[in-house]
Amino acid sequence: MEDWIWVLVVLALFWAAPLVFALAAHSKATAQGSRIAALRARIEGLETQLAGIRTTPIPEITSPSPVVVIETSDVSLPPMATSEPVAVPRGPEAAGRPPLEERLASRWFLWLGAAALALSGLFLINYAVESGLLTAGTRIVLALLLGVALTVGGEWVRRRSLPRYIAAARTDLVSGALTSAGIFVSFAAVYAAHSLYELISPLVAFLGLALIALGAFALAALHAPIVAILGLLAGFLTPALVHSEAPSAWALFGYLTVVVLSSAAVIRYRRWPWLAYGIIFGGAIWTVIWIDSSFGPVDVLPVTAFQALVAAVLIYLVVDSVDPASPTIWMGLHSITRLEQAAWIAIASASILIGAAIDAARISDFNLVVFGVTAAMALFAGRRWQRFDAIISFVSLSALIIFMLAPLGAEIESARLQVAGISGPPFEGLIASAILPYFLRAILVAGLLAFAGYLAQSEAERPQVWAGISAIAATLLLVLVYIRLREVTADRLWASIATASAFLALLAAQRLNSERADHSRRITLGVYSAAVIAGTSFAFALVFRNAWLTIALALQIPALAWLEQRLRLRELRLFALALATIVLFRLVINPYVLDYGSDSFFGAQWILYGYGVPALAFIGGSLIFRRAADDLTVTVLEAGALAFALLLVGYEIRLWIEGSLDSPHISFLELSLHSLVWLATGWWRGRAYAASGRLVDGWYAAILITLGASVLVIQLIPLNPVLTSEYIGEWPIINKLLLGYLAPAALLAVVARDLGQLPKLSWLRPAAGIAALLLAFVWVTLETKHLFQGTTLVPWHRSDGEYYAYSVVWLLFAFLLLAAGLWRKQPGLRYGALAVLLIAVAKVFISDMAGLQGLYRVASFLGLGLSLVAIGWIYQQFVYPRPPQASTGPASA
Repeated sequence: MEDWIWVLVVLALFWAAPLVFALAAHSKATAQGSRIAALRARIEGLETQLAGIRTTPIPEITSPSPVVVIETSDVSLPPMATSEPVAVPRGPEAAGRPPLEERLASRWFLWLGAAALALSGLFLINYAVESGLLTAGTRIVLALLLGVALTVGGEWVRRRSLPRYIAAARTDLVSGALTSAGIFVSFAAVYAAHSLYELISPLVAFLGLALIALGAFALAALHAPIVAILGLLAGFLTPALVHSEAPSAWALFGYLTVVVLSSAAVIRYRRWPWLAYGIIFGGAIWTVIWIDSSFGPVDVLPVTAFQALVAAVLIYLVVDSVDPASPTIWMGLHSITRLEQAAWIAIASASILIGAAIDAARISDFNLVVFGVTAAMALFAGRRWQRFDAIISFVSLSALIIFMLAPLGAEIESARLQVAGISGPPFEGLIASAILPYFLRAILVAGLLAFAGYLAQSEAERPQVWAGISAIAATLLLVLVYIRLREVTADRLWASIATASAFLALLAAQRLNSERADHSRRITLGVYSAAVIAGTSFAFALVFRNAWLTIALALQIPALAWLEQRLRLRELRLFALALATIVLFRLVINPYVLDYGSDSFFGAQWILYGYGVPALAFIGGSLIFRRAADDLTVTVLEAGALAFALLLVGYEIRLWIEGSLDSPHISFLELSLHSLVWLATGWWRGRAYAASGRLVDGWYAAILITLGASVLVIQLIPLNPVLTSEYIGEWPIINKLLLGYLAPAALLAVVARDLGQLPKLSWLRPAAGIAALLLAFVWVTLETKHLFQGTTLVPWHRSDGEYYAYSVVWLLFAFLLLAAGLWRKQPGLRYGALAVLLIAVAKVFISDMAGLQGLYRVASFLGLGLSLVAIGWIYQQFVYPRPPQASTGPASA
């Protein structure tokens, strides 16, 4: 009986009183509005009369009028205006940010005062508890009376100051501070009555807290935003503060529905879009908590209904307040209002949480019916209000989540045993019966998505959105199911599905062919035409394995390019770009690509068609696309074609040298061939960049040349034959050293000559020149070592003749460089000659003096001396010649 008394007290104090105040305030506000309207009418009448007076013509004066003389001796005139500006009162719309003093006094101090009032209620309860002055019930009643008094006081202040704040177009912060403090104290009192003193049951506490929250929403329509914030917090915290012995999803989400609707009413009345984010966040938090803790199969319906309600409420608020002609989300998220941004966030959140809820309860026919009804309502809303047509993408996202995260461990394991013939009915060769329900449901949902998009695109404002997203979603869903079930299904089953999908897309394209004059309809026609190509390609690829799927994807690119030419649809380039990205990932980044040859008839030579066909498809598509425009799609296709060609050549080199693609060993010869291919290709693309100026060619040239030069570092140090003792060949000059050092040096010299003049590649001239000089020096040194040591090189010299030969070769190399520099007039070659000469000088004076004996030491110093004299003479004669001396004889008259 005591509980019901408390229920009546709570109802009387926290529901009836604020409601009465709100009604009274609304009545008075209506009266004030009537008075203001009457005053406005009178002002308009006076302005009309004044306008009539101004337009009345002034009669001409025909007779002289008496002159009136005014004595000014006793009249004090105002002083003359100075140059100082006169302060003009500014209206609210022209006022800037209030000064610090005003903000302190009228805003911050008010909120500090409200907090102090709220804390005073808590301290009052605490003091009464510590002193033992009053009983627990009396303390709670006093706290409730304090909360009601503060709320009433806030309403009284609002009503007294209403005309003044309406005239100033400002918000009454004083009344909002008092009201928010009252709500807080009341909420704390009811919670203390239940949690601290156990004076009321959980049911009574829940009703009291809920009524306070709803009362706060009612008062928020009249007061400052802080009241709405407190109502929102109180509404979503109430279920967490009052625990139930038998939690029910219907009870929880039914209560949250009331909170959401109350918040929506405040948003609509006060135009506070920021409050919508609180609805979304609070509803999402409670949904996640429920799914994670108390979720059961029967809870799918209330959870789905609640999340759909949140999205529907925000859609309604947007439709009610936003001009249909305003920008949509397709123009960018920043172009729409904050309320519409919140609506799209709610739609995305609802789609994810609904999918997660169905996965948590496991897929069943009933759950899919619930999802289907919700999806149909969402699609109807998107079709009814065209600014929300992108909702089909979130419906598709929810479907993908349902079938992507659905737990299938037991079903797939049972299907594996069935395929192996260990358990269950005999496997008939298409699909195991254990996963048949999941398969059929996925096929049904994919078909319904595609069909719904086809139906909705008719007479739609943006038909390409419905057709494109639905077709892509259905395709992704089928691909996802194929990936999950590929081990327990036959490929010919999926080939049949792909063929059927291509046929249905062909029928849709045929029906739209007559409407191709309209651009949007032409895009829709392109979508279904691309679906025909995709279905046919997948059907071909699914009959085979691994590389054939990549080939099928790549062959769609020139087909899409041809469709673009026929339909004049630039939008098809987006599909081609997506396919190119997938193919590049499968053939360039995919770590399992080396396993493709395990089941191929050609063995490891599958790379001939596995990389060759995509390269041809990419280059063909780029040539067709370039006829209309040279854009990002053409750039990606050209870059991809070159990447596939380079990978094909690289893998062929690896097969020729190592005999296997996945060999862990890499040799000096293989790396030398790779560096030659990359340097030559980089030089080729650099020449193309010099001719056309296309940025992709310049990037390719820089990347490949840098990559080839970087690999040369490995050839110089870790894989140097002197350090690895690798067999280099028997013939002089024509051996591995030629490929590893001299040929790259020649290529780098050509790169420095041809590409160093380009403005954006000017850094190649000094870098490539130095690298070429270094490689050539290493080649002449190691080739000299090869002549003395044979097919296997060792770090040290084996004879004085070999060690002396290094000096001779280096001096000859320096003379050759100097001669080439003088012939080509290239200072860089002369600098290289001097660098080699300095190395020879250092060797002779530091090493030969102690390392050589007898005639070898004499010959070393003699040859160096003659060389230095000869080079000095050459510089005097050809590089820095002396000017001719003037004649000293007598000058002729």
